[in-house]
Amino acid sequence: MKAGKKIFYGWVVALAGAVVLGVSHGVVSNCFSLYIIPVSEALGIGRDTFSVCSMIINGLYAVTSFLAGAIYRRLRLRNTIRVAAVALPVSYFCYSLCRTPAALYAVSVAVGLSVSFISFVPFTAIIGNWFEEKRGTAMGLCFMGSGLGGMLMNSLTAVLLERCGWVRTYQITAGVMLAVLCAMVFLVIRVTPEEMGLSPLGLKSGEKEPVYGPEAKQALRSRSFAALMVTALIIGLNSSVLSVLIAPHLIDLGYSTLFAAGVTSAYLGFLALSKVLLGRVYDRVGAIRGTALSLLGFLLGFLGLYLSRAGWAIPLIMLAALGTAASNVSYPVTTRYAFGTRAYTTLYGYMMGLNFVVSSLGAVIANGIFTGTGSYNGIILICVAASLLGLVSLRFVRPAASEP
Repeated sequence: MKAGKKIFYGWVVALAGAVVLGVSHGVVSNCFSLYIIPVSEALGIGRDTFSVCSMIINGLYAVTSFLAGAIYRRLRLRNTIRVAAVALPVSYFCYSLCRTPAALYAVSVAVGLSVSFISFVPFTAIIGNWFEEKRGTAMGLCFMGSGLGGMLMNSLTAVLLERCGWVRTYQITAGVMLAVLCAMVFLVIRVTPEEMGLSPLGLKSGEKEPVYGPEAKQALRSRSFAALMVTALIIGLNSSVLSVLIAPHLIDLGYSTLFAAGVTSAYLGFLALSKVLLGRVYDRVGAIRGTALSLLGFLLGFLGLYLSRAGWAIPLIMLAALGTAASNVSYPVTTRYAFGTRAYTTLYGYMMGLNFVVSSLGAVIANGIFTGTGSYNGIILICVAASLLGLVSLRFVRPAASEP
C-alpha cells in the first residue's frame, strides 16, 4: 500500500497475471483431457496419438524454460508477452481446422511456444520486477490463476463440447482467450513499475534491486544447485503423479466414482488456496522452511493415499496440495535465496525446465507401475521416499554469498 491507502499497482498486475494464467496455461494444460475422446473419435485416431500433442506442448515448455536466460537477454519481455497474447489464441483456434495427426502436431508446436511466453517464466520475472517485499505472496496470488482458471474453463469446455462439438468449442475458447489476453496484456499489465513512475514494493523511489550472487557457470557447479535440482525433480514427479492418481486409486479401493471425484475436486480447490498460503509462508519463514513444509505436505498426503482404505486417512490427501503448490511458487523463491539476482533468470529456467520434463513423465511412470503390479501402492511409496529425500537435500542448500 502507498500513502493515502492507495492500492499498490503491483497487486493489480498480480491479479491480472492470475487471469492471464487462467486462460492460457489453465486452458491449454488443464482442459486438454476433455478433448481426447471427442477429437480421437472424430478423426479416427488413437487416444495415444492425440496425447502426443500434450507431450509436444510440455516439451516446448521445458525447452523454453531451459533457454529463458538467453531468450530474455535478447528479447524484450513486454514484446514477447504481447506477441504471445495474439499468437496463442490464433494457434489454439487452428486445432479446429486439423484433420490429421501431422496437423495436430504442427499446431501443438505453435501452441506450446506461444503459451510458454505468456505463462510461468515471464510472470515470475514480472512479479519480481514489482515486488522486493511480499514477493512470495504476490507469486502465489498470480499463480493461483492457473488452477482456478483451469477449474472454470474445464466446466465451460465440458458444456460447450456437449452442446457444440469439439470444432466449435476450440473456436469459442480461442475467442475468449483472445479477448481476455489482449485486454490484460495490452491494457492492464505493466512489466516494470518504472513504466508507471513507481518503484518496486519495498524499495525507495529511484532505488534499484541489488545485483548479487554468483555467475551462472559458478552456480551450476555448486552443491546448492545440485540439491535444488533434486528438489525440483521430486516436486515435479510428485505433482504429476497426484494429477492422475487420486480418483483411480480411490475407485480401485472400492469408493464410488462420485466420491472419488469429490475428493479430487476438494484437492484442486485446496491447491488453488495453497498457492497463496504458501507464498505467505515463504514471506514469513523463508525459502528453506517453506519448501520443507511443502515436502512435508507431500509426505503426509501420499501416506493418506496409501492408508486411504481407512476413511480417516483421506483428509490427509488435502495436505499434498501444499506440495503441488510448490511446483509454481517455490522455484522463484529458492532460486533467489540460493543464487541471488545475477543469474536468476537462467537458473530459475533450469529448474522450471526440469519440472516440466518430469511432469510429462510422471503419469507414464505411475500407470506403468500400475500395469505391472495391479496397484498404485508402488508409486505412492516411491513418492513417500522421494519426499523424505527432498527434505534431506534441502540441508545442502546455502544462501547466496553476497546477500545484501
